Amino acid sequence: MRNLKQTLRDLLPQLLTCNCLVCDQVSTQSNGLCTECTDELPWQPPGCQRCGIILDEITNNFFWCYRCNASPPSFDRCSTLFSYEGPVPDMIQRFKDKASFSDYQCLSKLFGQLFCQQCTDEPWLIPDFLVPVPLHNRRLRQRGFNQSVMLARHLSRLTGIPVLLQACKRLANQHAQRGLNARQRLDNTQHMFVPGRHASRVNGHHLAIIDDVVTTTATSQAMSIVLKNCGAATVHVWALARVNL
Repeated sequence: MRNLKQTLRDLLPQLLTCNCLVCDQVSTQSNGLCTECTDELPWQPPGCQRCGIILDEITNNFFWCYRCNASPPSFDRCSTLFSYEGPVPDMIQRFKDKASFSDYQCLSKLFGQLFCQQCTDEPWLIPDFLVPVPLHNRRLRQRGFNQSVMLARHLSRLTGIPVLLQACKRLANQHAQRGLNARQRLDNTQHMFVPGRHASRVNGHHLAIIDDVVTTTATSQAMSIVLKNCGAATVHVWALARVNL
């Protein structure tokens, strides 16, 4: 028994270490990254208070970007953890396309920390429901999981905020969003979402759309229009990363 206990003590430091997902060096951090790579991640700085994009210069309308000043989006606010650059695109794609559980654990843990911190700093923004961006059934069968649902459920476990899965239904669209430009993305999402089986539950409530990447905001806006038409009071967007176009 003494030899077994000694062996376990000797093995414990090895069990508590892993290789960094970015540089492959040994790391003792629980998020799967070493300290240096964590510090160098492309954290999204505070930007436009409506769409979340990095501001090149301050406008005269509550720190909104010029695009939101000219044509406000249908959602009320967008918060993201990262800029879509550096190692983040590779981590997200490994998570989505290769079902990389280690990348999911890392991203969801950091995402949860941001969400909880913002809810602590601005409790009036705490949503009543988390609404993950739905996949069409055909795409869901191909991938085997919905990354937005996984992220939403992780946030729900941390906060107790319920996940509402059937608020929006995604219709089949001819083209995937990936690879399309801004105009094509907007056209592609015009009729992408319809109210889901539980759409009536959003009436009068504050919602947070959960997504992995916000690119042109076309998907978020299309969902927000459906949710607000169903009576949602406010719709915020929470995503892992933002493309700052």
